[in-house]
Amino acid sequence: MKDLKEQVMEPPNEDRYTTTNHGSFNKFNESYNHSNNDYSTTDNSQHHTSNVTVNSQRLASTDRLREYAILAASSDSQEQEHISLCLSGTRAVILARILKWADSSDESPICWLHGPGGAGKTTIAATLAKKFASEGRLPGTFFFSRESALPGRRTTQNLVTTIACQLAISHPNVGWKIHRVIQAYPTVFSKSLQTQLESLVLVPTQPYTFPLLIGQVFWLLLELASALLPFLIFHSAFGNVTRMALQTCLTFLPIVVHLSAVYDATRFVALGVFPKWLPMIVILDGLDECDGKDSLELIKILAGGERNFSASIRFLITSRADDYIQGKFRLYAQRTQFINLMDFRAHDDIRVYFQDGFSVFFAENEGYMKGVEKPWPSASDLTALVEKSEGLFVYAYTLLKFVGDFDSGEGVPATRLKRAILRHDGLDGIYHQVFRDAPHSSKNDFKRLFGAHLLLRYPLPIDDLAQLLRIGGASEARRLLRGCKAILRFPDDVKGQVTFFHASLHDFLLEEDRSRENYIDLLRHHVYLLYDCFRIMASKWESISSNPKASQLPLNSYVPFFPSILRAIYLTVLCRKIPGNLQEHIPKH
Repeated sequence: MKDLKEQVMEPPNEDRYTTTNHGSFNKFNESYNHSNNDYSTTDNSQHHTSNVTVNSQRLASTDRLREYAILAASSDSQEQEHISLCLSGTRAVILARILKWADSSDESPICWLHGPGGAGKTTIAATLAKKFASEGRLPGTFFFSRESALPGRRTTQNLVTTIACQLAISHPNVGWKIHRVIQAYPTVFSKSLQTQLESLVLVPTQPYTFPLLIGQVFWLLLELASALLPFLIFHSAFGNVTRMALQTCLTFLPIVVHLSAVYDATRFVALGVFPKWLPMIVILDGLDECDGKDSLELIKILAGGERNFSASIRFLITSRADDYIQGKFRLYAQRTQFINLMDFRAHDDIRVYFQDGFSVFFAENEGYMKGVEKPWPSASDLTALVEKSEGLFVYAYTLLKFVGDFDSGEGVPATRLKRAILRHDGLDGIYHQVFRDAPHSSKNDFKRLFGAHLLLRYPLPIDDLAQLLRIGGASEARRLLRGCKAILRFPDDVKGQVTFFHASLHDFLLEEDRSRENYIDLLRHHVYLLYDCFRIMASKWESISSNPKASQLPLNSYVPFFPSILRAIYLTVLCRKIPGNLQEHIPKH
């Protein structure tokens, strides 16, 4: 059996990539010997049927990739449309630093961009993704998220297949290699992460070998001979111009295809030798929002692998500088480029962001800005805001949302901005102000909504969440959360989820010394959720027991309401954080 790389790198058995030796000459000669009336289209039909079969196989492979991919995790998906890009002229130094690594010929296949929450890592990642995509250098992206309702965005289980699916679609010259892998090894989707990465991404993007390049050129010469010789020999014999033109087009078509194939081969061979052939860049954002064990294993696979793939493909990874992630990268320091986002002063860029944001807001809400003098805010106020940001773009983003939240009922935008400048410093101050201004923040159900969001393993649709907490429907949940548009993202309908605008809110609510009166006690809210589950169970039990035919109902009608089953469901499915001292309070029998 051929080695995987040999099978993948070998040109596939299809017209787009494969020659037919002297078949073009034979077909030309045979067609010439026929009369015009007896001209046969059998070869063309077979050619068409072959193409349809090959295309169907390629589509089937792509469909299989889609089954195992999470396309919502890509940078240009609909779920990511809220992510902004760097404004023109901002973050120029940090972008140049990353691009220098991406274009260099060093042995660092990994670039780890790290910084605190809200420093702008995701915005930089999205900006670079757009740039690399425009240059044809983006195989794929994967944006991890613990706020997403999709479980796969918190693990690496579907990471490689998601990248491979994007790669096959955006780079057809690599897609056929991935197609061959799936054909040769249909069980690749059940293999380990490392095996999938090598089979579906690393091997298909590896450079062509010189023997293969020579083979491509050889077959190209044969095609030239098979096409040109018959044309030169039989040119004068053709009387039917249309027939000759058609036959010429059919004959020269493989030449164009093979020129493309040789171009690709030359490109890959030159990779790492000539500066204009640059490696492709895979972008993985928010590694700290991936499950801990998965993230460490991924670092080990990418940075610790024996295969040197830095010349053809590299990985840009962004995350917070959590100790466990930083410690793992330190083990592979020689193969990792470390870039600390906080080493690059962002205050001037945040000033530009504020100026652009307030300018747009003023133009869109002139009716609320009557009597407000321009420029708004003043130069001194703008300077104060930039200093309060502490270099975090999430502060600027949240402040703009806070000033523009007309549901808070706490003054006009200019008044809210002035209060923000006078009362609070930094991101925590903004969060405290939002909670103070929210009209229902003192109600217990308000906190229960936040507590449930922090605890639930997967975010529930807003209507289902309201029913679980027994606070009515989606409209009541929206009413309770009025005034929180600066920190929450609301769905368009009852089937969508309420999510945090930024992960920093998650940390704020769980650290008592920061959030103070807004602190979410996990143990208390676990008890709340467990009680809600028992209430739902009890109401369902009443509806079953009131049924005159209850004694005839099958056993599985009762099983979901046994306390032991409920406990198992609660501990393993519903919630993602279980305090140790809670389990002793949950019934075991």
